[in-house]
Amino acid sequence: MKKKAEVIFFPNGNTAVLINGQQSSKHQESWISHSIKFLEENGIDIIGSKFKLPNGDTAQMFKTDNGYNRLINPEDHPDQLATLKRLGYLGQ
Repeated sequence: MKKKAEVIFFPNGNTAVLINGQQSSKHQESWISHSIKFLEENGIDIIGSKFKLPNGDTAQMFKTDNGYNRLINPEDHPDQLATLKRLGYLGQ
C-alpha cells in the first residue's frame, strides 16, 4: 500500500515531506533540484538562465562538485556573487 504524505514546497527551492506528521528525509529532494535536472537533460544552460522563485525572489544557480546550488537574490549579496565568480562556480 502506498503511503500518503503532506508535501510542502518552500520558496527557497526546498521540499518537506511529512508522513503521519513526521518529516521523512528519505522522501525529500528539493523541487528546484528536480527542475534543474529536467532542464539540463533538455539542453538548458542552467548557470546562464534566470530563475524566479514563487515568492518573487530570484536565484542564481551555480555549479559545485556535487551538482548545483543557488544564491537567493544575488543582487543583495555582491560579495558572495563575486566569490562564486572568482572560484569559477558560475562557469566561464
